[in-house]
Amino acid sequence: MTGDAERIRALRQRVGKSADEIALLVGLGDMAYFDLESYDDELRTVLSLTQVKRLADAFGVPAAALFSDDVPKSEHRVSYDELVAIVKGHVDSGVGREAIEEEIGWDLGAFFESEEIAFSEYGVEFLQALCTRLRIDWIAALP
Repeated sequence: MTGDAERIRALRQRVGKSADEIALLVGLGDMAYFDLESYDDELRTVLSLTQVKRLADAFGVPAAALFSDDVPKSEHRVSYDELVAIVKGHVDSGVGREAIEEEIGWDLGAFFESEEIAFSEYGVEFLQALCTRLRIDWIAALP
C-alpha cells in the first residue's frame, strides 16, 4: 500500500509537471507542497477540501485517487447538498447541532453557509469526523 505522500509524488510525475507547477495550481506555497510529497498526514491535515479538489484536478484523477491506490470505478457520490440535508435531518430529529459539533470536534457554521465556503474552510479531517458521525463513507463525500 502506497502512502499519501508517495502517491501524490507519483501522480505528479505521471502528469509530467514540476512540484512548483502543481503548488501554483493548488494554491500552496513551495514548502507546503514539498511537505505534501514528504509527509503522509499533510493531505489530510493541512489542505482545504477546495485544495484537495484542485490537486485531484491537476492530476486528472478523482479526489479519491489521492487517498487510495484502488479507487472503485463506480462509487456512489455524496454531494455537498446531500450532506447538508443529512446533517439538517439529524438536527431536526432532535439530536441538536451543538451535540453534533461537540461529538465531531468542529463548528458547523461555515458548513451551512455554502459549498464554496465549507470547502474552503474545512479539510479532510473535518469530512472524516462528520461522515463517521453520519455513518457515511467520507471518500464518497469528497468534492
